[in-house]
Amino acid sequence: METQKELDKPKEIESLPIHWFKNKYPDVAKEHGKALDMNCKGTVWIVKGVNENFFAAILGSVGNPTSPMVYVTAEQRFYAYDPKQGIYSSKSKPEIIFELSRLIQQCAEECQGEFHGITCDTSSLVFHFSNAAQLNGVVEKAKGLLAVSEDYFDKQLEEYIACKNGMLRLADRILLEFSPQYRRRNKLAVNYEPNATCSVFMDTLMKPALNEANLRVLQQWCGLVLIGVNLSQVIILLTGMAGGGKGTFIRVLHGIIGQNNIEQLRTDQLGGRFETSAYLGKILLYGADVKANFLNNASASYLKALTGGDPLNAEIKNVTDRPVIFGRYLIIVTSNSRLTVNLEGDSDAYRRRLVLIEYDKYRPDNVIVKLSEQLLESEASGILNWMLDGLDELKRQGYVIRLSLEQERAVDDLLMESESPHIFVKECLIADEVAKLTTSDCYTAYATYCKKRGWNVLQSRDAAKQITHAITVEFGLSQRNDIPNATGKDQRGWKGIKVKQ
Repeated sequence: METQKELDKPKEIESLPIHWFKNKYPDVAKEHGKALDMNCKGTVWIVKGVNENFFAAILGSVGNPTSPMVYVTAEQRFYAYDPKQGIYSSKSKPEIIFELSRLIQQCAEECQGEFHGITCDTSSLVFHFSNAAQLNGVVEKAKGLLAVSEDYFDKQLEEYIACKNGMLRLADRILLEFSPQYRRRNKLAVNYEPNATCSVFMDTLMKPALNEANLRVLQQWCGLVLIGVNLSQVIILLTGMAGGGKGTFIRVLHGIIGQNNIEQLRTDQLGGRFETSAYLGKILLYGADVKANFLNNASASYLKALTGGDPLNAEIKNVTDRPVIFGRYLIIVTSNSRLTVNLEGDSDAYRRRLVLIEYDKYRPDNVIVKLSEQLLESEASGILNWMLDGLDELKRQGYVIRLSLEQERAVDDLLMESESPHIFVKECLIADEVAKLTTSDCYTAYATYCKKRGWNVLQSRDAAKQITHAITVEFGLSQRNDIPNATGKDQRGWKGIKVKQ
């Protein structure tokens, strides 16, 4: 009878599981040795144990070069390359265990029985070594063996874009075959066609609704979305009349980028435990038809981190570890209302980030039913080329979106409106030793001031809190309870200030 040492000679018996794995994964065997520990009892060979390093390496590029798997340590997630799709997709632990178990079961089935006088009992592979409890150790080993840094999928983002029909090299717009070397986990939902145009998209949807400056900026930002990382660190706000084309443009954008790459943005939930975990693997966050106070809550301050490259902990339900995400997301918000921002004394940060694009040119008399579907069916590749042209222009500007003076003034006006209580106190109140001002009269004067400037008026409770703070800072006065109103009844208010005439 041949010994284990003799089985390793060139005349090795192919039917043994140890050789089945060696033949299937020769490079892994060279690096990590035998897949299994086997023992002979009489004339029967049985499996005593598995080499966890071997099976962990099977998952990676050494064992599976056409569809390798990696583990992003910061996110605490496995990703496997899909040759059919040309991108990496996340893999859960149960999925990995099932694949390994199926592989071991296949080996057991093909090696069970008697061959060349050698009997192989693979029952331990079937009923013991292929179960989840045993394979947990392999998955844990794989986390270390296949670990990559948090920027693994950021390789050459500015050089290649994954389209539906291949990898587009941006330098010369040549379409290449998909390959795991490009390290992409997001791809567009449309094909690249070099000669495609989008005249209906431009003449029917975009040019009638936007002035030249706003159209140029939006085109550049759309090019930035193709890269999938917010190099410009901006937040796009689309505001204006209902029916002006914002929703149609967004639906077209979704059709180009792909719905799988987009996640809903809910600022009121950003401070919640599990909200940011939904952003893992996404590139675009979208706030749809939001209310005027969408950016005016405490949690909205997270937007600065989501666009500024800051690390954020993401909590996932039923998962103990908290993966890290990095705030490089593209953000776009649409609203029919005038938006205000909870500045928290950091207006400069928002001034650098906000880009306000107003749909104020016209509202079409004749609405084209399902225009977005028509455009995506007939001009999707042409719209992609329009976006690529915007990317080229933005790249020449060093990925800095440059605003016109009018666009800068629009952002400044939005920020001033967001600070309307503080600006009102500075511009409309003056010191007067004998004057008295009730809270009610002060709010009435504030509302009048905002309406004259075309600003939204904050609700009484929110405005009163900010006005009280601003008066304390500007005049050093505290609110009192003994300020008489017109009927002589004591009210809350201040002594020593009055409204300018």
